[in-house]
Amino acid sequence: MAIRFFDLRPPTPESRDSYAVEVPRGQARRIGLLANGFPDSMAFLDAVARALASAAPDTRFVRVEKMSPPTPLTAEQVRMLTDDCDGVIAAYGH
Repeated sequence: MAIRFFDLRPPTPESRDSYAVEVPRGQARRIGLLANGFPDSMAFLDAVARALASAAPDTRFVRVEKMSPPTPLTAEQVRMLTDDCDGVIAAYGH
């Protein structure tokens, strides 16, 4: 007898939204890189930053790494991401 597996989750529609970031003239975009504390999460974000920097060389990156996955961000880390960044990319490592 063959085993059949069923995924009961409903289908997820693909997101096709695009977002524009308005940056004042003469000012570089600032993108926050938030690593969750798993091994390699910051290494992955560094690779993402290199790829983005080659496409948008005027982009600057603010790196934030949690101490460990369950540890919340510090007040200073939250301030850096919310006050100093135009957008944030978060990543999980394994």
